[in-house]
Amino acid sequence: MLVLHAVGEFWLERTQAWLYQQIASLPPAIESHVACHTTVHLDEFPFPRIHARSDSRLPGAWHRFVQRARLHRQVGWSASVARQLRPTIVHSHFGSMGWEMVPAVKWTGARHVVTFYGLDVNYLPRVGWRRRYGELFASVDRVLCEGPHMRQCLIALGCPADKVVVHRLGVDLARIPFAPRVWQPGQPLRVLMAASFREKKGLPFGLAALGRIREQVPLRIDIVGGPGTGIEGQFEAQRIERAIDEAGLRAITTMRGFLSHAALHELAREQHLFLAPSVTAGNGDTEGGAPVTVIEMAASGMLVIGSRHCDIPDIVEDGVTGWLADERCVEGLAWCLRRASARPQDWAAMQAAARARIGERHDALSQAGRLAEHYRELAAAPLTALPAGVARAGG
Repeated sequence: MLVLHAVGEFWLERTQAWLYQQIASLPPAIESHVACHTTVHLDEFPFPRIHARSDSRLPGAWHRFVQRARLHRQVGWSASVARQLRPTIVHSHFGSMGWEMVPAVKWTGARHVVTFYGLDVNYLPRVGWRRRYGELFASVDRVLCEGPHMRQCLIALGCPADKVVVHRLGVDLARIPFAPRVWQPGQPLRVLMAASFREKKGLPFGLAALGRIREQVPLRIDIVGGPGTGIEGQFEAQRIERAIDEAGLRAITTMRGFLSHAALHELAREQHLFLAPSVTAGNGDTEGGAPVTVIEMAASGMLVIGSRHCDIPDIVEDGVTGWLADERCVEGLAWCLRRASARPQDWAAMQAAARARIGERHDALSQAGRLAEHYRELAAAPLTALPAGVARAGG
């Protein structure tokens, strides 16, 4: 079976390692091809069948130009690859790419799978995408999403309930050894936050909460990530810097910048606790599901404190596999931090429960096998077996 993955502009940004895991883990019987506009970080995300319009090894000025390229250039290229390959399945990653690929899917006669991830669920409908999504939902064969919260959001946007399926993102547990962190009171509590600098990540709220406990608990804080090149990232970087100073954390905070996936996990082995205080941004942007870093850090044996945001509670069950606070609630986050530092004897049971849950729901090979089953089911199903409103593309 030949599957074309339409991934958009880049294969692949470091913040999208989860997408690489999803595609690279598919069984050999699935011949996967990737269509993108340009390639980046191929040393970290190698793949044998990439159809890229341009290449990141060209001069930096061209790379910056590509970053500013309009979406239709990406889609036009992906559509041309689809017409050339005539795949059995087109898997569009992100709802916006799904809508853009509808004409090409119809032309090729392929079945169409679209996965939504976050920005496409909560932000784009606010800026004119509701009608487009209506067109997508009428033609797509299956919509996948990360968790139950995102599924309900898609249904609320008009996706038929029998088309949208929860398909959790997988992580490579074979490469994430389970090493439960142990912290002794009196030692510095090492706290890690890792995220792109965007409002929805909520880093200033986490820093404010850490500031409230710094006189009771010795701390060391590491922040992995950066602003990128966009205006939002630059603005959020300024907010983060102010939050560090306002909380009195400058002397105990290390800004690590962007790290490779391997380097992040190497750093994480030295940490005790992962803080994920995600929020709904002012423009409506959300995590959609849950940050994959939350899944990976919990799988590694790190205690996780997060917010009740999107599908984070699907990973972090309050009081069972970690602790949760309401969005934007600094005192709630501080309470969770105090709870964690006051009861280190509870950590082992929570860490074991988190690893077990992730092993059951998020193992990369198991999830890739389930994704392959979605493909096979769609390829084999007669037209009458598809949900109402779905017709075979090109039929």
